[in-house]
Amino acid sequence: IDTPRPIGCDQTISAPHMHAICLEQLKDYLKPGCRVLDVGCGSGILTTIFGNIVGPNGKVIGIDIYPQLVEQAKANITLRHSNLLENGIVHLRVGDGWKGLPDEAPFEVIHVGAAAEQIPPALLDQLKPGGCMIIPVGKDYR
Repeated sequence: IDTPRPIGCDQTISAPHMHAICLEQLKDYLKPGCRVLDVGCGSGILTTIFGNIVGPNGKVIGIDIYPQLVEQAKANITLRHSNLLENGIVHLRVGDGWKGLPDEAPFEVIHVGAAAEQIPPALLDQLKPGGCMIIPVGKDYR
């Protein structure tokens, strides 16, 4: 079913076609060894895909404001891709994604799953020059 689906905490996972569009848009930026911030990691699906792309020399940090979703993402990743967590490729954190993770910046890629009224300045500050941020912005996405 190609529609958003509930994942708990009154949140949804994006429709599969949106994940495909996101990955297509990021294809020139997601490279082995790069650093990725996944804001609103939700179910962990894109965090896992990012981790498989960046490989053992890269780092993906998934952050979500809901502890339950971070635990769900961890469980989902552990199910079939536990090596990503065990080898330190993927890290999951509870926190305010709009603030990003300045102690881990810069990031070549920042993916934001939730719509914002405007681009959070903190995330722009943490984007590596020449990097790419994917974020739905504007009232039409809220």
